Amino acid sequence: AHTTAVAYGERLAAVVGGLPLGVVTCTPDGRIAFANDAFARLLGHAAGRDVVGLDVFALTHPDDVAADQAQARAVVDAAQD
Repeated sequence: AHTTAVAYGERLAAVVGGLPLGVVTCTPDGRIAFANDAFARLLGHAAGRDVVGLDVFALTHPDDVAADQAQARAVVDAAQD
């Protein structure tokens, strides 16, 4: 089962990595866990791996940070239910 999950994850990363639109996933505390190259280019970087670990809230417009943090907390809370 673990091998199947790893293979699926690798296939998914390959598909998402090749999309022309920026895609990013974050940890519950707002750190970038995955970003495709298109997302990285939006930030002036060459590759998704270059932005992994950055604080997504530091990249967010200050007027939107509180709402985005609240939304992130709601997603985490819903996943724990």
